[in-house]
Amino acid sequence: MKSTFHLFSCHAARLAMILATVTALRAQTPQPIPAPAAGAAAASESVGIIDFEGAPVRAVLDYYARLTKRSIIAAPNLSGVVNFRSQTELTRAEAIQALDSVLAVNGLAVVPLGEKFLKVVQIAGAKQEGVRVGINESAVLPTSDTLVARVIRIKYAELTEVTTALQPLLHAYGQIVQLAQSGSLLVIDTANNVNQMLELLKHVDQPYELRMETKIYQLRYAKAAEAVQRIQTMLQAAQQFKPKAGATTPAPGPVPAARPVPPTPTPTADASVVETKVILTPDERTNKIFVLSRSKDFALLDRLVAELDVKVDPDVITQIVELNYANAEEAAMLVNAVITGGSISGAASTRRSTRSSSSTGSARSTTTAATTTPTTFASPTVRVGSSGGAALEAGGFLENPETVRVLPDTRTNTLLLMATKEDMQRLQKLVKSIDTNVPQVLIEVIIGEVTLNNETDTGVDIVNRVIKAGPASLYGGTMTGDSKGPLPLNIGATPIGMTPQGAALSSALTYWATFRNLNLDAVVRLMASSGRLKVLSTPVIQTLHNQEGSITVGDSVPVATSTLSDVVYGGGTNQVTSGLRANVEYKDVALELKVTPRINPDGFVTLEISQKVNELGPEKNIGGIVVPSIQKREAESVVMVKDQSTVVLGGLIKDKKNRTQTKVPVLGDIPLFGWFFKSQQITDERNELIVFIRPVVLRTDAQTSAEALRRSQLLDVGKELQLDKKIAPSTNTPPPAVPVPPATAPLTEPRRGTTPSNLKIGR
Repeated sequence: MKSTFHLFSCHAARLAMILATVTALRAQTPQPIPAPAAGAAAASESVGIIDFEGAPVRAVLDYYARLTKRSIIAAPNLSGVVNFRSQTELTRAEAIQALDSVLAVNGLAVVPLGEKFLKVVQIAGAKQEGVRVGINESAVLPTSDTLVARVIRIKYAELTEVTTALQPLLHAYGQIVQLAQSGSLLVIDTANNVNQMLELLKHVDQPYELRMETKIYQLRYAKAAEAVQRIQTMLQAAQQFKPKAGATTPAPGPVPAARPVPPTPTPTADASVVETKVILTPDERTNKIFVLSRSKDFALLDRLVAELDVKVDPDVITQIVELNYANAEEAAMLVNAVITGGSISGAASTRRSTRSSSSTGSARSTTTAATTTPTTFASPTVRVGSSGGAALEAGGFLENPETVRVLPDTRTNTLLLMATKEDMQRLQKLVKSIDTNVPQVLIEVIIGEVTLNNETDTGVDIVNRVIKAGPASLYGGTMTGDSKGPLPLNIGATPIGMTPQGAALSSALTYWATFRNLNLDAVVRLMASSGRLKVLSTPVIQTLHNQEGSITVGDSVPVATSTLSDVVYGGGTNQVTSGLRANVEYKDVALELKVTPRINPDGFVTLEISQKVNELGPEKNIGGIVVPSIQKREAESVVMVKDQSTVVLGGLIKDKKNRTQTKVPVLGDIPLFGWFFKSQQITDERNELIVFIRPVVLRTDAQTSAEALRRSQLLDVGKELQLDKKIAPSTNTPPPAVPVPPATAPLTEPRRGTTPSNLKIGR
């Protein structure tokens, strides 16, 4: 027992010695003191331009640690990237201030921990991480987004009133705690927000007579900015009736502890409104009015706001707008689509989309009998059209889009507009911008069939030889040719290529060449006189920009689809057939051409061409019914050509076998023996479809009139109608057609179906 007590005494003595040593060392070691504040030179030290583009948060914190010369203790759940770039060089103090704001925007807060560490946590939970509490009310907070805690003493106002007034300025992660025993508020928020609250408290925390309160009005019908303007106008008018005698309202400032004697109230209620300044601020984003005034002034403000914030039917007016150029129905669809934010669709858009999908590649087709076998050549895929654009907010340019009505009247080609006075002016400007004059395009087309001599010859080769062999009068001026295709022309021209002004798009109908200032009338008559060209059609189409023009020339041929025998059974085994009945269906055998021109400012015309040629073929016996076959040749193409230039399209070739029988009269008709006196020859004939297209852009009335005069002269009707006296010629009229001199060699008689020599065709 004694030894145990002795052992315990020894341990106690040792423990006492250790404690004494630690106490002595602690007394000798100085307590850590705050690091001295950096001087003006250190704070103004330039750190250059800060550039964080997609930088991780960890990298930003490392840079922040170097600026503050403190170690960072970061929470484990910090992630994300930071984007910040300063436009000028920053000092060290400015860089720290900027990074505090950048971290706050990204939901992070920096909390000082001692003199050497900084704790970085999520800003929502930073107030539990030991934020320093400031009590000195005279200290000025730094202008930054650093999270701070401040105890604010309230002298006159109620804590509940002040809390309600400061609550709208508080961040979502901020907090206001009422300290009722000390009559103070504990505010936890960024330094900038706390400074704003302190500034607001200078007006709110006043003696009862001078105290100003904050009130927020939420408007439903009226606009906040307009309501504030009207209220301020009325208050300024009431200010004129303020009595000059009376006590002067003291300015906000240091208030003594004792309450001052309230000033003598004026007898007029309206005058009391303007005794102190009423601060009204509209918020157009939320349509609210923020008011800072005395509590007794809100009774009048409540009545004013209630009278202004009432539902008023807009003053809708009606107006009829006459359209000069646009179609009423299409214009109404476009305006309604702009107002509602919808999309428009129609035949034009459907047609363009259909052609865009089919205008891919190029083809050279060979037609035999009624079957078309295309042979596709390698070519790049071409897509027509474009997409995109900027999005337009539905009705964003109107004040009251829900009251707008746009109705078309197709009978008078007018628009009936219903809108408010303010919106009516905007609608009229929109309709005026839509109702503009668009240029017209006169398209001269010659569709012909060229007889080929051999397997390698093409129609464009024949055209080339005719142009080279013909006289110089084939050109009305200088001629340049552009070629592109499987067999380009060799006329010293440079291929167009894929340039913006000379790009050529081709589809089933191959693009061959472009001739400028070519006398097309002379070329076609010279080719027709030689018997090589059969003119199928010479249509002239005049249409508007981006509007389809079409022409169809041909017949409808009856074709028997089925027959029905009427049989009457008599007595016995006799039967009597009364007759046959046939069901007939009409088939179109015609030439159809559709052209959609698009004019660009550079003087080029983009043509969407769709051509169909149907011809009667040999008859066939199907089930005892003799029906004709119909040979079809269809082509679609998109080309770009210069104004008043001629583009040549070709490539659709048809093979046909011709049977020629010769016999000796009388002897050749003897049955059986007649074969010895007659012969039969089968020849192959190859024909190629050639299309000459010449667009003429008519931008003004003078150009339209001059073109009408030129065409009337070609048809020999100008003198009879005396159009030359009524129409002034245009300065840019193409050169007149030059007659072709007779050829040196006698020309053969044109075959049946060719163009006679006196046919006049526009250039």
